[in-house]
Amino acid sequence: LAGEAGPLRAERAVGSGPGRRLLLARANALRDQAGVLTGAVEVADDVTEMRALSERAERADRLKQLGE
Repeated sequence: LAGEAGPLRAERAVGSGPGRRLLLARANALRDQAGVLTGAVEVADDVTEMRALSERAERADRLKQLGE
């Protein structure tokens, strides 16, 4: 985070096999009044189901377009 201009976003896969989860992580630097990095905050959301639903919808759209 040192030198970064804004928040960071990243998707991370955690685990493997059927228990694998997809996390969307966001991190922000914490700076004091002088701009010195003093820490960081990271928040992660489990987006596994949302991603799976999105992929199914995209697949259905592609199949629908093939049938038209």
